[in-house]
Amino acid sequence: MDVQVGVLLPQSKEHPKLGRDFVDGLRLGIGGGQLHLEVEGIGFGNNLESVINAIQKLSNQRELSFLTGILGHKGLSQILDHVESIGEQMIYADFGATQPLDLSKRKHITCNSLDLYGATELLGRYFLDNKLFKVATSTCYYESGYGFIEAIQNTLYKEDQGHFAGHFITPLQPRSNEAKLLKEFVNTSDPDVLFAFYNGTFAKEHARILQSSEVLKNTPLYTLPFTVTSQVLDLFPALFDKTRFVSSWLPEDTQSRANIDFMQKYFQKYKKQPSVFAILGYENGLLMKQKLEGDNYGELHSPRGLLKINSETNRVVVNHRLWEINWNNESYEYDLIDTLTYSNSLNFQLSDPISGWHNAYLCV
Repeated sequence: MDVQVGVLLPQSKEHPKLGRDFVDGLRLGIGGGQLHLEVEGIGFGNNLESVINAIQKLSNQRELSFLTGILGHKGLSQILDHVESIGEQMIYADFGATQPLDLSKRKHITCNSLDLYGATELLGRYFLDNKLFKVATSTCYYESGYGFIEAIQNTLYKEDQGHFAGHFITPLQPRSNEAKLLKEFVNTSDPDVLFAFYNGTFAKEHARILQSSEVLKNTPLYTLPFTVTSQVLDLFPALFDKTRFVSSWLPEDTQSRANIDFMQKYFQKYKKQPSVFAILGYENGLLMKQKLEGDNYGELHSPRGLLKINSETNRVVVNHRLWEINWNNESYEYDLIDTLTYSNSLNFQLSDPISGWHNAYLCV
């Protein structure tokens, strides 16, 4: 099978191998046959004209089987309008750091998301179900510009059951007494739980502040996957004992046969461990392959669980799970605490967001 794929990729200083990992996963997912990839960079994913120009270039160069890649949220509806106007099929990925865009009326366009916004909403529901009504947030100037606080507020304040104890935001240049200020904030607000979200350099900076403040001795910490990556955990042994995080994928998940098989195949081919960016590429490749072999998308087994597309929303259905990190025998281990599922219909944006950071999440 001769497959021509145009790939749109942002850049990230914090995650410089983001694009390479996505492409490696994509190749593994599509598998055999004659695969031809044309790749175009889209900067930080925040310039509408640059993204549309990249799409037009890819479409003009080859007769494409698919467009794919990682997109941000800035100008997304206009980008998708352009894709539809030139008649291309597209399966794009995103990190889901803002409220998702309504794709229900889109033709031949599908989104496969990490769905961090949805994960945060579900975490808010978990807090209420477990009587953790008083939630404090801890983040930095960068993360606060996305949709995480809004997402948890959507469920926390539903029916006036829960509320925020307060918000702690570390500035771009942390204050000399940042750990002391965090400790004072937690002591004063007295939350049932601390919800923290950071990534990259900010996640490491946050870990140092947590360590110095010692707030985790008396306050449970819940977070998102980029806050507690293996790189962060390796630098801070024992610190994140009993920390819980919500994620649709865990590399160390040994309960999933599909994940074990993927980890083995990926390492065998590339001699490295896959990242979440590789997962998104791999899943997009699986979906493309299935579509090319038949008319409709069916259910597939992926490292994140059962992979299926909701035909009403044109989005891949994502299963989120709550994991607990435990420090045992001088190393971290993971225990599955709960599977978080949507009980109500999702809320979508009808137009692009106009506030907050314009860069695609993680792309600075």
